[in-house]
Amino acid sequence: MSALHLIKKKDLTLPPIKPAKEFGDDVFSSGDWYISESRATSLIGGMIYFHRAQNRPSFIGGTVIKVEKSIVPDRFVFFFRSKLEGRDIRTPSEGWAMTMKFIP
Repeated sequence: MSALHLIKKKDLTLPPIKPAKEFGDDVFSSGDWYISESRATSLIGGMIYFHRAQNRPSFIGGTVIKVEKSIVPDRFVFFFRSKLEGRDIRTPSEGWAMTMKFIP
């Protein structure tokens, strides 16, 4: 199963999707990220994790349920169902590309 680890700075919020009727109240949006379309869509059904730094555990994460193109070219928004298993996950420092680490 594919996974994506992302650095989400403190000043950015991660609000629930509004309205949440389509997916439920436990679904969040990632904001837009620069990633190829094929890699982004390969994450549907996989996990996404958000960290404050590469060496910090994830503070939220879950299963990717939908990917949408952003209005910004070459950027995608991930919609994910938050899971308890998505928190406190650490990943080795190898493989990070600044704010992103993809695990096929």
